[in-house]
Amino acid sequence: MLWTIYPMQTVMSGQTDTPRRREISRDGRLLMVSEAQDGNYRIERLISTDPADYLDPQWQPGRIIPSDGTI
Repeated sequence: MLWTIYPMQTVMSGQTDTPRRREISRDGRLLMVSEAQDGNYRIERLISTDPADYLDPQWQPGRIIPSDGTI
């Protein structure tokens, strides 16, 4: 949290654009992804109730997955 007397536009003026994030579903798992420049997705977050999903390397954050639905 940032406490300041300056407007947010002034504070954040030097920041680069944040990547567009979206939620997608793959193989029954909900993923928060950001769009890479080549059209693929980069996994930001896995949202699952199954603890085994978090141990599976194919769902680890930072992994690049294709946007066409294949893993």
